[in-house]
Amino acid sequence: FAAIPVDDLGRLTGEALADARTGNRARSERAMTRLREVFGVGASYQYAEIYAQLGNKDLAFVELQNAVAAKDPGLVDLRIDPFLDPIPGDPPYAALVRKLNFPS
Repeated sequence: FAAIPVDDLGRLTGEALADARTGNRARSERAMTRLREVFGVGASYQYAEIYAQLGNKDLAFVELQNAVAAKDPGLVDLRIDPFLDPIPGDPPYAALVRKLNFPS
């Protein structure tokens, strides 16, 4: 990630996800704080991915709802995103897929 500009969406998201996956919660949350400073609600989908990887399903679903409200383009990956893998079996996930009218 060092070759990518510091405040790039992909870099900040990637660093937060990598840190979440390797158990560095504090560093992951710092990257997410910077994401919020730079991108605000425009990165709601990415926050959902990070929260899912941190094991915080409730906040992941809150951010997915924020992503819907913001019309976040990341939602197109909802059904195939491996970073959301911890949540597809949860009822709120199924409700969101129905709400977005994704094909079965």
